[in-house]
Amino acid sequence: AEKETRRMRQCYMLFGTRIVVQAVRLAWIPLLVFISRDLDLTILQQGSLLSSFSFGYLMTQVVGGIAADKYGGKPVQTVTLVVMAGAMLLAPSAGHIVGWQGLWLMYFLIGFFAGPQHPAYGSMASAWFPQEQLAKVSSICEAGPIIGNLIAFLVAPRIAAIFGWEQSFYTFGISTAIWTLVWQQNARSRPDQNELIGSESTPLKVDVDDTDENGGKVVENNELESGLENANNDTDTSLLGRLRNSVIYRMMSYTAVWAVILEHMVFNGSKYFFADWTPTYYFQEFNIEPEVTGMILVIPEILGIIVAFSMSPWESHLRQKYKWSLLQSRRMFGGGAYAGMALTVFIMATFEMTPVLMTIGICAATCLNAMHSCGYKANYMDITQTYQGLFMGIGNTLASVMTTLVPLTVASTLASSNNDWSIPFYELTVLNIFAVVVVFTMTSVQRIDEELERR
Repeated sequence: AEKETRRMRQCYMLFGTRIVVQAVRLAWIPLLVFISRDLDLTILQQGSLLSSFSFGYLMTQVVGGIAADKYGGKPVQTVTLVVMAGAMLLAPSAGHIVGWQGLWLMYFLIGFFAGPQHPAYGSMASAWFPQEQLAKVSSICEAGPIIGNLIAFLVAPRIAAIFGWEQSFYTFGISTAIWTLVWQQNARSRPDQNELIGSESTPLKVDVDDTDENGGKVVENNELESGLENANNDTDTSLLGRLRNSVIYRMMSYTAVWAVILEHMVFNGSKYFFADWTPTYYFQEFNIEPEVTGMILVIPEILGIIVAFSMSPWESHLRQKYKWSLLQSRRMFGGGAYAGMALTVFIMATFEMTPVLMTIGICAATCLNAMHSCGYKANYMDITQTYQGLFMGIGNTLASVMTTLVPLTVASTLASSNNDWSIPFYELTVLNIFAVVVVFTMTSVQRIDEELERR
């Protein structure tokens, strides 16, 4: 019972950090309407500002994952929180002194230092929990971003409407600083020898003599240090030979690795389309102010939180009832989510939307996204434990390319098509159908750690 309590404490620390990071990231979205009015931004400038986070985010994923595997997830995520707090506090001054380019820089810096957080989260989760509990941990922690969405869309525009957008930035900056103190006091990267909780199927590889005071693992001559070092039996010292024998190159030769990455890219394309453009869509199509949109979006976010917390019990129930294997479970939850999303966005593109119908559609999309906690998000941690941070860093980097392209391509499409919103919806339909094919033809739950080390 005491070990379970210690494990769950770390789970809730990760859960809280996921809330804070997502709230800070998405608070910019509803605030963009207020900023655009104040600074008179064009639609292309708005798209550029929205994409600045992702430009920074995709640059630090792999490095952050390597750092998390070497030093532990706690210090990596601490840096993320500190920089986020500082950037939110400085953003209003940057906007007024420099203009929208100053805000672009602040949002870029937030993305740059937020990049390592997700692989660091995966590194911590896989260190503390055995494989059969990863869906449960993923369900809890992945509810964090949904709560973060709720806070961003409900609180940020409300403060901005009453006190100004600057005060909203200050509020989120101070709140992040407070959570950073809580995190620093309670989080630990890995369990020590007396807290080992791995099962026979996924033993934890932690030596009590190889951990620092933060629970970070001290690694000497580890391939993860550069991701490109030669294997021990390699004699080819050329650049090409080093690349072929690197952990990254060997990892990317697995179909199952690409399945997770491709699914993640499609997920990001769908999720951040709605996250980035919903306030603008409601304003342009229905003439609804962003603070009112924030109130409307409370409905799908609350529903999404309920669904996210229910995913793990439902997965256990369905696996027992229908005798699903772990692989079948990952495929049913992931494939079902993508198929449902394809149908949802197709309906949005084809039929005339009203505020009520659109909100119902967003409710469906939010619930479908929550299903991925038992799909590709858990599959990340199925495939590797030793190289979890590196793998999630690579995956997040490639998925962030999609996150970067979404606001730019949508802005360009709207500008050239006289604001025809059906085009991006049809594009999302095709993407999600593609993801269904990937799930049922490429997904695996086989761990690759031992084979990677042998190769």
